Parts: sequence; structure tokens; C-alpha cells
Amino acid sequence: MHTTIDADTIINTIVESARLFAYSHAEILTAIAEFDAHNLAEAYGCASTGAWLARVLKMKRTRAYEYAAVARKLTGFPAILDALREGAIDYTSVRYMLDYATDTNQHELVEIAAESGYQGLVHALAGATPTDKQPEDAGAHCGLTIREDGQYLRGWFCMNA
Repeated sequence: MHTTIDADTIINTIVESARLFAYSHAEILTAIAEFDAHNLAEAYGCASTGAWLARVLKMKRTRAYEYAAVARKLTGFPAILDALREGAIDYTSVRYMLDYATDTNQHELVEIAAESGYQGLVHALAGATPTDKQPEDAGAHCGLTIREDGQYLRGWFCMNA
């Protein structure tokens, strides 16, 4: 017995589902950012938004903290959020571009990701300096910050070679 398939229906389902998936990512990230901005985790007995997400949504801790960090950063880039909400770009591209995004380049990054996808974005940003990954030259100073996952401290120092 020979069964025929409707490739167009399968393709349309995949494409539409990916668009809806991107829209859902935009909505959950918007809600997480709002939750975080109002410090609701503390009101529900958690030390951080990431900890609350891990507990309530049963997410892997690293993913929960990643979502909280991405949601926080995304609030400053409405063009990126809108593109995700429209399904023009995916979450992986958003997560990557946020390390390089500025007020002036967010539209360009969205355009690259929308046309070339994640791999095109990685290629276009090869050699670029992330916007907030490295601390400013601390000179003779040192510093400590709590890492985004809340489990470790991140430190830096400068000294003569």
C-alpha cells in the first residue's frame, strides 16, 4: 500500500509552528522581565527570578538563569523583541545578538539574523567585541560580582606583568 504525503502541509506546519514558537518565546521573556523588574521572586520565597523559574517551571537551573538574564537584557532592545515576537528571528539568535547589541546597531543585527539566520549572525559578528562581557580596564583595582546564575562569584583584577 502506497501512502502519499502532502509536503506543503508538512512544511507549512513546521514554518507556522516555528513562528508561533518564536512568538511564545517573546511573550514568556516579556513576562519574565516584568516579574524580575518587580522582584516578585522574593515575594514567592526565592532568591532570584532564575531560582523561581527553575522551581515553578521545573526548568534546568542553567536554562532558568539564562532566560532571566536574556529577559533582563531584552528590555533594552525593543527592535529585537519585536522581531522575535513576529517570528522573524529565533531565540538562539536573540540570545547571541544581545551580547553585541547597542541602541544603534539593534536594527542591523535583526536584519542580519532575519536574512541569514543564526549562522549568518555568528559570521557577521566574528571578531566583534561583546558590549558587556569584559570589565572595563580596572587599572590597579579589582572587583567581584555575583554571576547571573547566582551560584558563583565572578572576579577580576589587574596587575603588572
